[in-house]
Amino acid sequence: VAANLLVHRMGGPAAVTAKFREMGDAVTRLDRYEPDLGLVLSADLRDTTSPLAIAQLVRRITSGDVLKPASRDRLVGWMRGTRTGAKRLRAGLPAEWSIGNKTGTGRTEGTTNKCNDIAVAFPPGGNPVVVAGFFDSGEYTEQTEDRHQAVLADVGTIAAEWVTS
Repeated sequence: VAANLLVHRMGGPAAVTAKFREMGDAVTRLDRYEPDLGLVLSADLRDTTSPLAIAQLVRRITSGDVLKPASRDRLVGWMRGTRTGAKRLRAGLPAEWSIGNKTGTGRTEGTTNKCNDIAVAFPPGGNPVVVAGFFDSGEYTEQTEDRHQAVLADVGTIAAEWVTS
């Protein structure tokens, strides 16, 4: 409900997409409101992005000058306080890193389960790192499977190894 209210306040999905373009993102697009965003059909271009595009956008928003410092700090604080995604990217990133994330899940009968996550990680003494992972399970199950979330934990582990090497 909150996301829908914010999108409506900004002028609707097309206005949000226009804002993404202003922020330098030529890929990410919003076409619908919740709960329709969870209906993700194969080859559907609505409400899409790429891991690279969303990672770059989130980097600009969380560590660039897109937001005023107080707003940026509030957003990062909210992301750090998120409790969803404990079995996704957070599970693969080092425990001593401060991490904020936002999950996305697509699970509708007649489609395949999608398990996504984007994280902003703060290694001690290092610069923020943004990691995005999108996983399509290739199957439909009635619940999000731990084995699907484990794929994103592996992505977190790989990203941490890359950052620390």
